[in-house]
Amino acid sequence: MKITEIVFITLATALSLTMGQFDTDFCSQHMAGTANDPNPPPDRPRFFDNFFVMSEIKLMGVQVVENVEEFYSQQAQMVYVNINSPLTPEQIWVNANFDEVSVVPSDGEVCTDILLEKSVFFSMFHAYPVEGHFSLGTPAVVFGWDKSVIKNVAYQGEDISRGILTNKWWTCEYFEFNDISTFTEWQIVDPSKFRLPVVANNDSQVPPVLPISAIITYLNKTNPRNRTESTVRADFNHFQRIQSTDRHFQLTPNMICANSPSAQVPLPKMPNYFRFKGEQVLIENPSPPSLTYTIEQYNHDQGIFIQDLVNAADQGMASDKSYTRVVTDFNSGLTFTVNLNTGTCDVNKIDAGNVGAFSLASGFVQMRDANQFFDLDSDNYTYMGINRVEGRGIDCDVWSAYFTGFSPDHAPDTLYTWYFANSNWMTSQGYENTFPMPVMLELTSSTRLIQFHFYEYSTDQSIGLTDISACYTPDSTMNIKMYITGRFDQLFTPFPPGLRNGFIAALTGYTSLKSPLRISSLDFQPAPNDETMVQFKLLDKPTLPGNVEIALKQTQNSQIFSELSNKVKSGTFSIDIANSEAQGPGKRTVYVRSNSVQIMSGSTRIPPTSSTSTSYSAGSMAGIGIGLLVAGVLFGVLGIFLFKRFRGGGGSSGIGMEKMGNESNS
Repeated sequence: MKITEIVFITLATALSLTMGQFDTDFCSQHMAGTANDPNPPPDRPRFFDNFFVMSEIKLMGVQVVENVEEFYSQQAQMVYVNINSPLTPEQIWVNANFDEVSVVPSDGEVCTDILLEKSVFFSMFHAYPVEGHFSLGTPAVVFGWDKSVIKNVAYQGEDISRGILTNKWWTCEYFEFNDISTFTEWQIVDPSKFRLPVVANNDSQVPPVLPISAIITYLNKTNPRNRTESTVRADFNHFQRIQSTDRHFQLTPNMICANSPSAQVPLPKMPNYFRFKGEQVLIENPSPPSLTYTIEQYNHDQGIFIQDLVNAADQGMASDKSYTRVVTDFNSGLTFTVNLNTGTCDVNKIDAGNVGAFSLASGFVQMRDANQFFDLDSDNYTYMGINRVEGRGIDCDVWSAYFTGFSPDHAPDTLYTWYFANSNWMTSQGYENTFPMPVMLELTSSTRLIQFHFYEYSTDQSIGLTDISACYTPDSTMNIKMYITGRFDQLFTPFPPGLRNGFIAALTGYTSLKSPLRISSLDFQPAPNDETMVQFKLLDKPTLPGNVEIALKQTQNSQIFSELSNKVKSGTFSIDIANSEAQGPGKRTVYVRSNSVQIMSGSTRIPPTSSTSTSYSAGSMAGIGIGLLVAGVLFGVLGIFLFKRFRGGGGSSGIGMEKMGNESNS
């Protein structure tokens, strides 16, 4: 029998003795000579509901010592045990809420999951069913002092152990799960007689009774022909109350558990619109750590994905940073790359390496849905429980996946761990809606570590409209204005995205304009006569064909303006203004005043040109977003690190990392 098993018998015994029978001879032999103390015995020991104990376990006659840390929470229904042993070092997490036990070798990252109900720990912790899940026994049961269970117990008077004044108790018990009888000599301190640093004398929650040591003699009757008796000494070096939220109960997320129980928390389902700011840190020896920033906006309903990248600038540039905007339009199959430092723009077909795209046959691409964008459509992820992201104080639900095989989209031997804010934490912080909110993605391999942190994540559509007018010459636009019946402070001020999104939906719905990217510099202003003026630039259709399989038919500005004028003239150009969340469900419908649309001076129709020579290709700009692949890649002439995003979908692995080559077209 391993010392580890004795540790659990001693510290995690939760077995009702009515399930088995005492070995009468064994108990009679060891319980003989019970002291006849004239003083009444003290109350039986009582223990904290949530406690930590550190012990040193020695098997007498064998030169082996095990150090054991145990965290136990009756409130959280969790146990964590760390066994530091020269024989079988391991960590064990027990979560009765999920009927789950995770056993992790201390020298490895791969753990084994088993069902609590079908494990030896079910009996050891006296687990029992309650309201659809399981509950662990009380701490008194864990230490073998449950008054509701008949015990062979005797008080032996005062004693001294390790120089500490104690009360000595004898107990004799039987454990059916491995047919073992144990005799234990307990040394337990009364803090009213001996002051300890772990608890104050005036503690009012529970009179603390702290174990100092225990000598356990056990009889193993598994083999009838070889009834062995051995002795173990346990010295408890530390014992104290803890919080039920102690971080030790959180299963370390950077490990994968084999044989995971069938009851798993499903991966989050992402919305069709989200935006966030990201910060990515790459640590890869021998290179120094690198830091990259990104701002991203994903709109599946409009077929648009936008990345703003902030990087170290090219040598010789006046600014110390490079600001680049990459706008991918899946309506047209084009990517617009704008250098925000210089104002220059390049137009290209969507690169197969674009982080928002699936590569299809014949060179076509298709926009990923929201879960594919995060690679949350993969079956490889395992729920790892709740963990706190250090440094940010956010309690997160954690999923991990380990990918071994290499493919064009995946690198081998890489661990991916997703952190999403836990709904209870969000509620405690005042979030009215507990939507899936990514907090961090961590990628780990033997050679590198990447952490991508999400900040200011939101599912509310931003006020600003993406401006790609730099991709057009000044004469390739129509400057249009019109008037909406209704006051500015009533239509726009209460919820600006409501009017903005409603106008875009109306304009693309009533005309043959299908891509909202062709609406630029959209602006609303107060106007006389209780009206609101709206003005915008209408960009003409690009001449470069895209590479989506079913591209929306693009029409010229002249046709769109004609359709718009006719609709406004008829007085039926209506705009639905949605309420904000604070205003509650509902909308308001307003109309554009008849005959109010007009072209402002200085606009003719000249289509944009496509650059064939550019410092940044669409593929190079496909870089950093949410789940980037981790390989460092030279970004054109910038000489900085960017990372290609993971891939989702159909392979045996959901995400991975790969080395990208220099994709500059210089």
